[in-house]
Amino acid sequence: MFNMDIGKMLEKAGGFQEKMQQIEQEISKITVTGESGAGMVQVVMNGKKIIQQVMIEDEAMASGKAVVEDLVKAAVNQAVKNADEQNKAKLAGLMGGFDMSKLQSFF
Repeated sequence: MFNMDIGKMLEKAGGFQEKMQQIEQEISKITVTGESGAGMVQVVMNGKKIIQQVMIEDEAMASGKAVVEDLVKAAVNQAVKNADEQNKAKLAGLMGGFDMSKLQSFF
């Protein structure tokens, strides 16, 4: 049923665990920004999608509560999208030649 030696499989699993820990550390170091309203609202978050900072220009505040809410929502959504893109790129780079499709045979 398996063409793979159990020892080799366990060795690869250990390497995979180390890679995942490395990826998690690298992702936590990523910083991304989302902005809206031509930069009137900016949101900075890390790769784990934890918001680090929110900056709102005075002119955005003068636009009214509903406008500011929409601008903040758009900036957060952009930051999340940027984090997803950065995380995907980081994951692809760190995984190197590891073929994730081989794991499907175990499930």
